[in-house]
Amino acid sequence: MAKKNRRGKRRSARNWAKESKGSSQSSCYSVPDGVELFEAKEKGNKRLVILPYIVGKGNPFADQGEEHFERTFWIHKDLGPNKRWLTCPRKVAGQSCPVCEYHDKISKDPSIDDDTKAALRPKKRIMVAVLDLGDDPNQIRLWEIADWYLGKLLRTKLENADEDEIDDYENFFDPDDGMTLKVTFGDPDVGKGVIPIDMEFKARKKAIPSKIVDAVPCLDDLIDVPSYEKIEKVFMADDDDHDDEPKKDPPPKAKVKEDPEPEEEVKESPAAEGDVDIDSMNRKALKQFIKDEELDESLLAIVKLSEMREKVKEELGLDEAPPAVEDEPEEAEPESTPDPEPEVKDDDDDWGDWD
Repeated sequence: MAKKNRRGKRRSARNWAKESKGSSQSSCYSVPDGVELFEAKEKGNKRLVILPYIVGKGNPFADQGEEHFERTFWIHKDLGPNKRWLTCPRKVAGQSCPVCEYHDKISKDPSIDDDTKAALRPKKRIMVAVLDLGDDPNQIRLWEIADWYLGKLLRTKLENADEDEIDDYENFFDPDDGMTLKVTFGDPDVGKGVIPIDMEFKARKKAIPSKIVDAVPCLDDLIDVPSYEKIEKVFMADDDDHDDEPKKDPPPKAKVKEDPEPEEEVKESPAAEGDVDIDSMNRKALKQFIKDEELDESLLAIVKLSEMREKVKEELGLDEAPPAVEDEPEEAEPESTPDPEPEVKDDDDDWGDWD
């Protein structure tokens, strides 16, 4: 039996499963006041309710004004020295993206390894609004995670529903007659906590109160699409938190002292005297310095500012200068004997209740 919809036209969950499957620390979205982030911190089961919202602009799998349950978007990960995550404007908004343009440029270059190319491709993410029935069931939370984990699980359930389950699964996010998800978390990625590895659907016995449903934010409005200039600044490592610092003038050009004697005495340049700080130069100043010092012009073509600085120091023989601080590697979880899976109550009499 088809479910009623009290808020207008509803997007089909099974259609989303088919369409989204084949589609190709974060500054990617905002969190509204009164909304919290959802995170599973340990292995075990959680009972979650995925809430519907009214679609805004830009959702790739639902039309504006429809009732839907998720927002898919794409990001570029680990950009610049601070490993920032930024939304891809090409995939999300059809706008120009410097990272995608650079990936296009190197994609057929055999001298660049596949891992480097893959790291530049946009990564697919999914965001849903949920209630965690085991932790304040009236609190709306945003769950944002790789589509490979949550999206894949949802699609598997929706696409493999039995004939007598199709109507219920189709409208699992219905606030009146929808379903509760029992999500099993486990198999932690190194340094990334636990991930969803299985889920079950079960009918709820109670409707979600209207005051909660009406408070769910439009997920499409939360996605932050940065400007081309912002992404370029981060990607080229010329950013970051130093926009307010005055730009330093490039060091003066080395001068040759005029002398009638056969052997000309050359006045040492600031670089030779050790009076220049390569690491403090922005891209414009460093390029001017390369020209003034008549260094190898191939240095001007280096994309990454940090790499350009290192190559300039090598050219000048400043290798003994203190090295730049490297990014801290991701922390791997300490090896330990895995804890036994927690025993989770699964009582048919109250498992489907929302509170």
